[in-house]
Amino acid sequence: MSLARSAQGYSGGRDAPIGGGVTTATVVRIMKHVDEPVQVGDAVAEVSTHKVDTEIPATAAGTVAAVFVGEGDEVPVGYPLLAVRPSAVAEQQI
Repeated sequence: MSLARSAQGYSGGRDAPIGGGVTTATVVRIMKHVDEPVQVGDAVAEVSTHKVDTEIPATAAGTVAAVFVGEGDEVPVGYPLLAVRPSAVAEQQI
């Protein structure tokens, strides 16, 4: 899952819904770890901004291949949080 902004603010899909005007978020908790299964919609991380705390849902199903952030990390919008290796499909960053 990555945090990203669309032309109209923040959107779902591959991007986490965060809120307009937010440029960074702090990772509060990692909920899925390497080699754990994940389904679309599962909470994979919790982040905090100056506006809101929110859970970040998975946008792909498979197995967590890598986690790119740690608890307490401040990450910019667009930064990938983890990668999911879908079943029988190439690895995707989400």
